[in-house]
Amino acid sequence: MGRVPRVRRWHRASGAPHLQPRGAQLEPALPAPLPRLRSGLRDIRARRVGGPMLQHPAEVRAAFEEGAATLLRTLRAITPELWDRRAALGEWSTRELAAHTLRAFVTIEGYLAAPPATDRVLADAAEYYATALSDPTAHQGVAARARQAGRQLIDPVGEAEATIERVLAQIAATADDEPVNTFAGQITLAEYLATRVVEVGVHTLDLQRATGQRAELHPDTAAVVLSVLIQLTSPVPVILALTGRVPLPDSFNALG
Repeated sequence: MGRVPRVRRWHRASGAPHLQPRGAQLEPALPAPLPRLRSGLRDIRARRVGGPMLQHPAEVRAAFEEGAATLLRTLRAITPELWDRRAALGEWSTRELAAHTLRAFVTIEGYLAAPPATDRVLADAAEYYATALSDPTAHQGVAARARQAGRQLIDPVGEAEATIERVLAQIAATADDEPVNTFAGQITLAEYLATRVVEVGVHTLDLQRATGQRAELHPDTAAVVLSVLIQLTSPVPVILALTGRVPLPDSFNALG
């Protein structure tokens, strides 16, 4: 597989408003990158033991493109009667799950344009997740936004094609160390993109399983998903499970 094949444009040039990230401003708000973020991250790129595990930008970009291509194939294979079926993920319908997955793309363009929401600097993808998930209401908020976006997702495949084409073009024109101003803190594009690979990869598997498709990811995508998730939990239980020593507990979830 190579890059995502060219897809047809969506008729609404401004994008899907119901997929815009919470609190994001889509007009450019930063006249120049934040030098403090770039300076701070340069100090930790040596990968000292116990320090941040930064992703390789080229590998993350490739993983994201492959993840986008797999997601599109998955969405195109969903038959009409399955879109509003419940229990795709908990109480979510297939449509709501698709809408939530597309937010992994639109948050990129929204947060690139947004002003800083906090002075916190996030070193890597793992710290982003740790910070974002520290809010006890995080999962409830995600579910509520997914339901709202799902109600407005009329043409899932068409909107996905247009959104993915638009966001991939923006990423291609943006530097790896460009600051991304998320609600949890400032993070480089490369590290934020790694979190988007996780979201796209995991939820593509959810969509495949919910609609009777074979669960599969491109190896590039799977590698980044695993590299981020393993940083969010103790590696010992995973090592024991992968080598057949002890199975993981039924409640095991690196994302809480």
